[in-house]
Amino acid sequence: TTASTGWSFYPSNTGDLVIGKTSNLGSFDGTTGAYTAASDGRLKTNIRPLETVLSSVLDMQLKRYEFKENNPLHKESIGIIAQDLQKVFPEFVSVNTANDGNPLVENQMGVDYSGLSIIALKAIQEQQKEIESLKAEIKALKEAIEQLKK
Repeated sequence: TTASTGWSFYPSNTGDLVIGKTSNLGSFDGTTGAYTAASDGRLKTNIRPLETVLSSVLDMQLKRYEFKENNPLHKESIGIIAQDLQKVFPEFVSVNTANDGNPLVENQMGVDYSGLSIIALKAIQEQQKEIESLKAEIKALKEAIEQLKK
């Protein structure tokens, strides 16, 4: 715990590692190491449905790249460039405007990749609605063809 920032990390009774600031923000599972973010509806306000996202997902530019630093073996990564993502989903881009830590560039940008999974789920839901609509249309067309054959 640090008094100046309010951040705290502490083990829970179940063996998880809890992370928080003024309240618990999430935890790391003591068995698997998986991170779980706080998402309790009682902690949220201004809750509303997510608008359609499929066209924005299609606009996302996914890339292969190598990091310039700390990459002596030239390991490739797959992801998205923060500046590109900022154009379609700015809520998943963070900017280190204070230049805290050891940023390699001023106002270094980062991506909340875990948040993108929600966008992927929403896009799947939208595609499924479209698939169901197309199935219904195909069925109706097949029935119309059968009627014409008679």
